[in-house]
Amino acid sequence: MAALRAAAMCDASGMADVETITDAGAALDRCGDLFRADPVGCNMVSTAVSPTADVEIVRVYEGADTLGVAVVAGGSCTLTTCSPESVAMMADVVSIEEPRGVTGPAGAVADLAGRLAEQADGAVVDPRLFRMYRAEHVVEPSKRRRGKVFVTESGRIDQATEWGVGFRRDTGLERSADDVMAQAAQAVNEHRLLEWRSKGEVVSQLFISAVRFGVVRIGLVYTPPEHRKKGHGAAFVAAVAQQQLDRQKVDTVVLNTRSENAATNRMYRALGFAAAFEMLSVQVVTA
Repeated sequence: MAALRAAAMCDASGMADVETITDAGAALDRCGDLFRADPVGCNMVSTAVSPTADVEIVRVYEGADTLGVAVVAGGSCTLTTCSPESVAMMADVVSIEEPRGVTGPAGAVADLAGRLAEQADGAVVDPRLFRMYRAEHVVEPSKRRRGKVFVTESGRIDQATEWGVGFRRDTGLERSADDVMAQAAQAVNEHRLLEWRSKGEVVSQLFISAVRFGVVRIGLVYTPPEHRKKGHGAAFVAAVAQQQLDRQKVDTVVLNTRSENAATNRMYRALGFAAAFEMLSVQVVTA
């Protein structure tokens, strides 16, 4: 885990401070004002704050008001929307002794990554642009594919891992098989890995996040090549999104996809999802 250090500075509205929080319950409580004010924009950060996750939360605040939050986990840093002043404070706190991935709203990521690269005399590389979508209702696919959603059981972890590696390879966000297997195993244990079965065969899988402030995120949607272009992905996402919206504590379902992937962007819009904001993912490397 990267070393973090405290900092303070004045922004345009007065004296702002930054703190590091390692307790998930305390982080959700102290950052809750921002998470409630923008539950969609903060979802990738708020869902990373979990008692089972080894993370450090960097909170920029003024008085009782949270101005911006970053979650640091291993070699990654995920941001909420932040002002330039908040980003400057985060850059003084987040260590860049090794390559670090930075993900979040495009403007904040570009600002933080640039500052980190400058501090380390390094560079910002491998930029990828994503679009976050949101939906409060779902439109049935025009070509509805018959199938059913199931919660994945532990006996399918090997296949789920293989498909997870395939997803990462297709999107250019490759991770080791061991990391993907650990992610799949945790999702299975928490009943967050779902599968779509057609005629008794598993043909697609996806992950759902924990509910945070009325929002659930669908992610890592993967259909292997032999089952593509048959409508499974659209039917699966629509069914899962509707299941989640039918839950009393869920108001909104979100998901994201590569901005240049025309097919998935068209599919999600056809299902009733509207673009919420642009996300950027980059790597900051040291000299």
